[in-house]
Amino acid sequence: MPMTIGSSDTLYIRISKDRIVFARYDRIKDSTLNFSTFPVNGSISLNANMLQALKRQPLAKGDFSQVFACIDCPVTLVPLNEFDDEEMETIYLYNLPDSAKGRKRVFYDMLPMQNAVMLGCIEKDLEHVLHEAFPYITLHSTQMPILLHWSSLCKPTEKAGKVFVNIQEDKMTLAAFREGNISLLNSFDGTQEAMNALYYLMNFLQQWNIQPTIDEIYLTGIHPLNTALLDHLRKYYPNTFALKMEKDFNRYVATLAHELPYDMIALLLKAF
Repeated sequence: MPMTIGSSDTLYIRISKDRIVFARYDRIKDSTLNFSTFPVNGSISLNANMLQALKRQPLAKGDFSQVFACIDCPVTLVPLNEFDDEEMETIYLYNLPDSAKGRKRVFYDMLPMQNAVMLGCIEKDLEHVLHEAFPYITLHSTQMPILLHWSSLCKPTEKAGKVFVNIQEDKMTLAAFREGNISLLNSFDGTQEAMNALYYLMNFLQQWNIQPTIDEIYLTGIHPLNTALLDHLRKYYPNTFALKMEKDFNRYVATLAHELPYDMIALLLKAF
């Protein structure tokens, strides 16, 4: 059941292949969150789904001072001192050739705490629908808020490296940090089965050369696989922890845990 508390002149939209989530939230006031979910019909295009969602969802109607759309898409990182917005499509296509095929537009998110820029992409037809509805909309990757949040939990003076793991829908996102700086970032689809998730995760940890007695692993969000992953990982990596949402975020509304994606909670509750 969506909550219907308060109002805000800022609209947040999260778009993935499975669902479109609309949210309005006032960071200044407590208990001012509205959100609703529109399930995506896989038999029609994503932009057609968005057109239907905009017609049917009351939260999407009104005058907004700001509109943020977060797109669930493959991403790649570029060092800030090497970033050139005129070259970002070429870089994205080179690093993720399959993801940029077709009518796609590449966009970017700044990650100032990491001196990096993250590139993502959106279908041009979907972008057109969004801009027709909201001329001043800004585009972001769904990975932007969680990377900024994870970065805020890492300090340059820490000797222990940190690995953060998030499973959302059927996708696992992994990020590794050393001395406060991101060193590896990857995502894997098809991780709704425990064995698949463990396979990808264990290979990532081996690639990062994690030290079981020093480095730390954090499972974030709330997902049915988290308990199985925690039990398995602690056999080999004792410094494995499950971040509790109420401790992970200040002002966390516990009843949202099973309804809003972790990355959207990070976007709403952290003032990025």
